[in-house]
Amino acid sequence: MKLLIITSEPLNPSDTLSSTFELTQAGILAKSFDTSILSVTTDRSLAFLIKSFVKAILGRSNTKFTSIFRDFKAAVNYMLFRTKRAKKHLIQGITVYEGNVYPSRSHTVFSQALNTWVKAGLNAYGAYYRENGKPDLVHAHGRFLNAGALALIMHRKYSIPFVYTEHSTYFQRKLVPSESISIIKDIIRHCAAYIAVSRSLLKHVEVAIGININKALVLSNVLDPVFESPFCEPPPIDKRFIFTNVAAMEHKKGIDILLKAFKRAFNGNERYMLNLVGSGPLITEMRQLSRDLDLEDRVHFLGSLPKDKVLEILDNSHVFALPSRVETFGVVVIESLARGRPVVATVCGGPENIVNERCGLLCEAGDVDAFASNMKKIAENYASYNLAHIREVALHHYGTKAFEDRMQKLYNSILNDLHH
Repeated sequence: MKLLIITSEPLNPSDTLSSTFELTQAGILAKSFDTSILSVTTDRSLAFLIKSFVKAILGRSNTKFTSIFRDFKAAVNYMLFRTKRAKKHLIQGITVYEGNVYPSRSHTVFSQALNTWVKAGLNAYGAYYRENGKPDLVHAHGRFLNAGALALIMHRKYSIPFVYTEHSTYFQRKLVPSESISIIKDIIRHCAAYIAVSRSLLKHVEVAIGININKALVLSNVLDPVFESPFCEPPPIDKRFIFTNVAAMEHKKGIDILLKAFKRAFNGNERYMLNLVGSGPLITEMRQLSRDLDLEDRVHFLGSLPKDKVLEILDNSHVFALPSRVETFGVVVIESLARGRPVVATVCGGPENIVNERCGLLCEAGDVDAFASNMKKIAENYASYNLAHIREVALHHYGTKAFEDRMQKLYNSILNDLHH
């Protein structure tokens, strides 16, 4: 069976993090199916590039002329040979067909941006089709909507069945554009299977679009196989007790809540440490907050790290802390549980479906005092957690074998129904 996965986020050799969920799933499914990925990268607008090019010619730009000229040339090439604008990459053993687009201007209207993205996606599909023919099944991952809109067009034009998985926090954050509602309903109506990664997300989707999705499935995300490597005991807790968080430095991830809670829980106690893995738009602000709270010696900002390094950080930690304001699932939670590390998390859309009293503690999102209390409680009662059991349960529910079995059953059922 030929399976084409569509990601809503960029995926190319210089950016494998944005589509990490899709890349992980493709790697697992490639064992059973002929699997490829389709992605789209939206580059800077033509208007921006033209202005930059003119400034470079006039000597009014600090950016190197060669860099600007390269980007400008690529944009002109796109204008002249639009249907040929697609790239092919081999990333972690998976063939990726990438569509690239240079919008005529920076899109502020949702429908314009979506249409531009879909056109680039169809160009990438053309490159895929020329080498592979028509796929038997498309699996689109929505973060937000792009992949689903493209899969819907491909279904209508080429009669390709598709599965759609919703990941987006737009529904919880009330960011869904009104003009997207009819598209979402059409995707649900025409897809062979509609999947939400948590029950909370499904409820928010139903509220946003005003209908019950009776055909919906709730299927969790999957562990990256890296985190299934042999169990490693945590370091002794007599000298250091280490909390870890892995997240983008964004408002929705609640790093400010974590820093304030850590301060309140362990003020002045040098035994307790906090590792922060990740980068993003709030990194400077969070570093300043750490200084303002006088936590510089106990909070370590480690930046973005590859998965094997994240594994090492988790294995050298005791507890994972997730203070998010909103999540659709929380893959980092299952990664930590797979390493046998209990979790302190918030009720924010995903973790409440994963964390229970045997593997961690929960509190309401945004409650600094409650999060601080749970951090103290889990540290004081650390010996009561069965780390090996935490790992065993996580692998059983979220491991690659469980995911592979679920998806094989789903895909085969869809294709069998189509052939009868």
